[in-house]
Amino acid sequence: MVEQLEKNYQYNLKVFKAYLPDIYKLLKKNQDNSYSIEIESSDINIAIDGELLYPKNTQNYFNNLINHYILKGNKSLLKYQIGVLLNNDSVECFGVETIHKKYMLKITKAYIKTYKKYPIINEDILPKHNNFYSAIIYGIGLGYHILPLVEKFNIRHLYIVDRSIEMLRVSLYTTNWYEIIKYFKKDNYSLNISIDKNGNSKELSKKILTNIYVKQHLAYYNMGEFISYKDDILLDIQTNINNNISNYNGTFKGFFDDEKWGLQHTINSLKSDIPILTNNSIQVDKNKFVFVIGNGPSLDSYIKIIKKYRDNAMVVASGTAINSLYSYGVVPDIYVAIERTIDMFSDVTENLPKEYTDKITFIGMNTLHPRLFAQFKKKFMFLKSQDTGTDFINNERYRILNYSNPTVTNGALSLIISLGFKNICLFGMDFGYKDRKNHHSKNSIYLDKSHKYSKLEFKDEIEVEGVD
Repeated sequence: MVEQLEKNYQYNLKVFKAYLPDIYKLLKKNQDNSYSIEIESSDINIAIDGELLYPKNTQNYFNNLINHYILKGNKSLLKYQIGVLLNNDSVECFGVETIHKKYMLKITKAYIKTYKKYPIINEDILPKHNNFYSAIIYGIGLGYHILPLVEKFNIRHLYIVDRSIEMLRVSLYTTNWYEIIKYFKKDNYSLNISIDKNGNSKELSKKILTNIYVKQHLAYYNMGEFISYKDDILLDIQTNINNNISNYNGTFKGFFDDEKWGLQHTINSLKSDIPILTNNSIQVDKNKFVFVIGNGPSLDSYIKIIKKYRDNAMVVASGTAINSLYSYGVVPDIYVAIERTIDMFSDVTENLPKEYTDKITFIGMNTLHPRLFAQFKKKFMFLKSQDTGTDFINNERYRILNYSNPTVTNGALSLIISLGFKNICLFGMDFGYKDRKNHHSKNSIYLDKSHKYSKLEFKDEIEVEGVD
C-alpha cells in the first residue's frame, strides 16, 4: 500500500505541474512535518501534530458524508436566500420600499412549499434541483469526497478551500487529481483551489468572494457548500463568506424594480415623442476616428491629446464624463447615458448650461428618466436588449443595442460599433484605480467637494493586475 501511495503522490505532482503550476510551486516548497499520513491495516487517515483528523474507518466516514449531502440536496441555497431576504429591510437598502423584496419573498416561500411537498431526494419529480451551478468545498483532507460530490451535483464552478497547503499535499497520496481537473477542463467550467497560506482567513474569504463576483456573478442564487471536516479556520472562512456574499451579488439590487422603472420610463418617453434610433437615424462617416470617453482617472493624462485631435474626430462622452469634459472646455458630439434613476439628471446633467447641451446629440437608453431626454435639444432613444420596455415596443426596425451595460461605456462603445465606425479610440476607461482617492478624473463630480458624489466611499473590492 505504501508503494502505491507514493506512486499516487508522484503522479499527482506531475498533474499539478502540468495543469496548475502555481500550486505545484507551493507543493515543492519545504514540507511541514506536523502533517502526516497514518495507515492502520487498510485504513488511511491524516494526523496533525499526532492527532487524527478523521474517526477510524475513514472510507465509511466519507461514504456517510457524501450520502448526507445527497439527502440534504441544495438546502444551502434556501439558507442563503431566506436568511438574506427575511433579515434585511429593503427600505434600509434603497431608501424606498421596493417590490423586489416582496416578490423574492414570494418566490422563496413557494420554494419552501415545494420542498415540503416534494422531498429533494425524489429525483423523478424535481431532477434539476440537485444541480449546483457553483459550490464551495471546505476541506480537502483525503479528497475522497470531491469527485463524487462534483459528479452527483453536476457542479460547473468549484471552489475548494483549506487551511494549509499540507492538507492538499496529503490528498496527493489518496486522490486522483487528474480526474478532478479533467472534469473542469470543459468550456464554461472552472476549478479554484484556495489555501490559507498566511493564517488570514478574512483575506482569503475576500479573495474567494472577489473570484465569485468576477467570474460567476449570479452564482449566489444556486451555490452549494460542503464541509468535509470540522476546523476553526475553515469555520471562520465559511462564516466570512456567508456574511458577505450578498454584498458581492445581486440580492439587494432590485431586479423587479429595475424592470418596472425601465418600462415606466420607456412608456413616458414614447408619450413625449422621443425618437427611437433606427438604422437610418444618423448618417456618419464610418472612416472617421471616434473618441469614446469614460470618466476614469486616466482621462486627465490624455486630455491634451483629445483636445489636439478634437476637430478631426467624433467625441462621445459616457455618463459622468460629460462633466469632466465640460470642465476641460471640450464639447462632445454625442452624449450617452444608461442609468434608470433621475439622479442622472439631477446630479449629472442638470447644471450644464443650455448653450452647451444644445450643441450635443443625446443618445440614451430607453430605460432613462424622461427628464434627461427633455434637457437636450437633439436626442434619440436606443433600445436595450433583453429589456421589458424593448419587448413592449417589439419593433424590429428600431436599433436594439447588445452589450450596452453594465457600464455606460459599454453602451457608448456598443452604439459606435453598431453605427459602423471602424477607427475607435478609448479614453478614461480604467474600470478601476491605483489610488482610492483618485478613482475618477480630477475634474469629475466625484472629486468635487461641493457635490454629494464626493462623499461616496470607494473601497478595494476587486484586485486585479494593472496594465501599464
